[in-house]
Amino acid sequence: MNETASAKTAPLASATERVAEERSSRLRFLWASDRTTVQTGTGRHHANPINLSVHGARGLFAMAVYVYHISNSGLPVWDMPHFVAEFFHSLKFGVELFFAISGYVIAGTLARARSPGHFILNRATRIFPVLWVAVLCIVAMSLVSGRELPATLDPASLGLLTVANLLALPGIFPLPLFHPAAWTLSFELVFYVLCFVHLLALRRWKANLLLPAFAVGLVLVFFFPRGLFFISGVIVASASLKGLPSALTRFAGLWLALFLFSWMLVANPDQPFFTTMGDWIGTAKPFWALVAFAAATLMLEGISRGEGWLAGVLRTKPMLWLGTISYSLYLWHVIVLGVVKALMYATGIPTLVGPWSQLAFLAISIVPTLVLSHLSQIVLEQGATNLLRARFKA
Repeated sequence: MNETASAKTAPLASATERVAEERSSRLRFLWASDRTTVQTGTGRHHANPINLSVHGARGLFAMAVYVYHISNSGLPVWDMPHFVAEFFHSLKFGVELFFAISGYVIAGTLARARSPGHFILNRATRIFPVLWVAVLCIVAMSLVSGRELPATLDPASLGLLTVANLLALPGIFPLPLFHPAAWTLSFELVFYVLCFVHLLALRRWKANLLLPAFAVGLVLVFFFPRGLFFISGVIVASASLKGLPSALTRFAGLWLALFLFSWMLVANPDQPFFTTMGDWIGTAKPFWALVAFAAATLMLEGISRGEGWLAGVLRTKPMLWLGTISYSLYLWHVIVLGVVKALMYATGIPTLVGPWSQLAFLAISIVPTLVLSHLSQIVLEQGATNLLRARFKA
């Protein structure tokens, strides 16, 4: 009986040890002064590990943003209880949870990077192909309609601002944003640049700039509070919470609900949803921001351990597929929704179905959104990205 039990638990113990070793290597790398410290006990660098629960979480958070845009479309809908309406409004904070996953993933990417140049090249070729096509699509559609920005700009401004949007500058920089969801990529790129500087100093000059980079990041978070959650991911990736008991981390679903609730109390009711942290002085917002940060961090810790029912759901095949297409889904769903909404109004569907309009919006848009995202993932995220990487590395 004991031998059978040991045989059954051995794979689980082995998996737990691998996760612990992976996190340990990330922590050693973050504080290392020599690149050899990122090696494992076998003397080999880690292969590219994928945490399946975290991968599935990408899909969950992308769908959360998609559903938020459905519920915030302005189409007719039934009167809902206040807490239900607030829940749908809170789904826009799937963006912050994307930032947390980025912090988690990039810590591992840094540890595996062949060089600072390869790191920033891989990040740029991961982000830009889908963004470029999506932004140019929006510019083309605007020029055809002639009614909205960027079509209303003069030619010189249109050219300059198109380049700025292709480089993901609006968001951190106060520039007109063509793609309404692409501001997050500006935050991502700043995070990548800080990581690049740290990696460059570490590899080339054996200088550890982690604390100065972290200090710069905190200054940016003061002005852009939604970027706070990159830190959550870095904390989880560094194994700083490995001593927490499972009883605290396994309830990731509850931590997710607490995050949405508390961060809603920090956000402004209307746009801009966040200004600077300076506007929080004299309010309860710093307290609720701390609660939201802790909840998001504990949620990601539990998911990364594979604990609880939520992590189990995130490892299912549909969620893993959504995780694979999540980046394309995030950028393309806005465009699909814009087209579908215009067609709905042109054909009089909102008048015809009344309060069923948002459900109709969901039903009509979901298939083209998923199909386009799937194709984008294959053609742009894989095809164009690999082509660019091969060209630049050559």
